[in-house]
Amino acid sequence: MKRFWKWGLIAIGVLVVGMGGLVFAFNQSMQSDPDEEAKAIQLAEPYVAERFDNAELTTEVTFDNMGNFPFEYAATAVDAVTGTEFFVYADETTGKLSTRSWHRNGKMT
Repeated sequence: MKRFWKWGLIAIGVLVVGMGGLVFAFNQSMQSDPDEEAKAIQLAEPYVAERFDNAELTTEVTFDNMGNFPFEYAATAVDAVTGTEFFVYADETTGKLSTRSWHRNGKMT
């Protein structure tokens, strides 16, 4: 009977440590890199300045770690006249800077 409890506690311990490791790894993957955020803003500043007259860049950066968008980091800009918000990002497939906009009602364009 002692052998059963010994191996049972070892198995439970291994499961708890393994699950803790998975939770830790998941939390680390969900956090953005501050250097990459600064790089996204730095890339977007001249792009917004030369292409959009009424837009201003915000300090907000979107981190897409789940693959929902064609970027991992994107700076956010807002058109002051229309209120349209848009992402400015380096496209992962082409490497060129691109934009993706949405209106205040939440619809992507």
